[in-house]
Amino acid sequence: MKLSLKNFGLSIGLMSGVVSPVLALGAEDWKKQSIYSVLTDRFAPSNLVPHCNIHLEKHCGGDWRGIADHLDYIQELGFTAIWISPVVQQVEIPEKSGLGEAYHGYWPKNYYRLNPHFGTEKELRELSHALHMRGMHLMVDVVINHMGPQWTNETDYSQYYPFDEAKYYHEPCPVIDDEKVSYEKCMIPCKNSSLPDINTDLISVKETLKEYIHSFVKAFKVDGIRIDSAKHLPKEFVSEFCKAAGVFCMTELWSYNPVEICDWQNSIEGLMNFPAEDAARRAFLSSNLDGIVDLADVMTDIRGLCRDPLTLGNFVESHDLSRMASVTSDPAALKNAIAFVLMGDGIPIMYYGQELALRGSVEPYNRPAFWEKGFPRRNPYYYFTSVINNFRNAMINSEDGDAFLSSQSDISIVDHRVMLLQRGDVITVVNNLGSFYIRFHYTVSSLEHKWIDIITCKTVPVEDNRQVFIIRNGDPMILYPEYKAYELGICPSPSIPTEDRFYKGINTDAATPASDSSLSFASPSPDTEDAQVSKAPEHKQSVNSIIAALFISLIMIL
Repeated sequence: MKLSLKNFGLSIGLMSGVVSPVLALGAEDWKKQSIYSVLTDRFAPSNLVPHCNIHLEKHCGGDWRGIADHLDYIQELGFTAIWISPVVQQVEIPEKSGLGEAYHGYWPKNYYRLNPHFGTEKELRELSHALHMRGMHLMVDVVINHMGPQWTNETDYSQYYPFDEAKYYHEPCPVIDDEKVSYEKCMIPCKNSSLPDINTDLISVKETLKEYIHSFVKAFKVDGIRIDSAKHLPKEFVSEFCKAAGVFCMTELWSYNPVEICDWQNSIEGLMNFPAEDAARRAFLSSNLDGIVDLADVMTDIRGLCRDPLTLGNFVESHDLSRMASVTSDPAALKNAIAFVLMGDGIPIMYYGQELALRGSVEPYNRPAFWEKGFPRRNPYYYFTSVINNFRNAMINSEDGDAFLSSQSDISIVDHRVMLLQRGDVITVVNNLGSFYIRFHYTVSSLEHKWIDIITCKTVPVEDNRQVFIIRNGDPMILYPEYKAYELGICPSPSIPTEDRFYKGINTDAATPASDSSLSFASPSPDTEDAQVSKAPEHKQSVNSIIAALFISLIMIL
């Protein structure tokens, strides 16, 4: 096993076990970011390509130069970082195998060569540079648990690099559910094959992988890495690997158990928040009467168990999950999910296409060729996402930023169906009332500020010295002190010229897009659920000092 760092254009030499730190974004800096996740092969090509037949599970032509060419689209959405597919050379599998091609990037062959389907070293560096010139950041997916599948009866380890002998792998065995040893030492199944499992118990293997990631991060100025299949790796090694990388790690520990997630966070700061993802995907469906309370309970558990919930990745879609628009066609549910991802606890992560409410159940339907959608900016969900995300950026860079980034949400449940999340001077109101023409009223008797909903730029009305919040058609609300919204240029004010507002170039009036037929949200599917919402006990946690004397009434618009 020989290492050649020259493959990354480096003239440095690394001694085994000696890894100097790389200066890059730490966890506190990543809390400020919002991440846009792309499958490199499916986002944007740099050249004309044929129609992508996703059913064939082959390469469709997306590459790093294509991503660089469409950074305007991502940045106007308000995202400050991108997470791209694994970049290393993949196994090439004949069509007769029935396995499909490694267009996704999760079947590595050679760690020290880049994937030629995605581009060259120069083009990857150019993507990194283009992001940094915009003040954006690069997160790269990394696979260190396994190599790509074999399609013959006998495994040929000589094709892999640098682990080119059987001694670097665990003995073949099947993964058995709920058995920690088998998760870490056995082969992940892959259709009619399996993925050779790298033996990360070996010192030589661990040191090689640590040297590799250090050199890779340095060569391409990577700001963060996402570690695939961490559940199949020893926690201690993942921690060592992240330290060697010298950058923030977002770890895929696929577990819905808050206890397990939070136990890992004692060693690794960043993890995908699968417990909240699972609860959130169900919470905003109007048919799920207990969904909001269940989500609040999960958030409360994580808050009590995890060292820092604010460094967990907050998401509801990924390349492994069915898209939300395939779970529900209700625009209110889709908008509430987006608002929760962007404004809830943790680092927001959105999977490409969620901003267009793309449909797609399981693989390959959740992995379309995005360029065939035309990168539309006048899609209402694109606009909705950009308003919230750009507000988050403006607020974080204001005097309120520290309070928002350092505080976990105070949670209050109203009538079982509405949840208020307060972080600093921001109150996010999400619900699962659905889009069935309901106005949900609640009044607040003692609030420090006069509030405005930054999504609609409508101020909260005052009646009898009480502020009356009205949820229309199940839409979420992002409430912020009115005078601060005017000062930041988030909403129009007579004293602030329109052209100075933060979303210049996205839309000229936040209060009017719904009147444009081209920006109207799709009509929801008929909902047979009884529109009456019964009173429920208040959740065990309340919003401190902000919400007092909640009086609830529900008005049906006939």
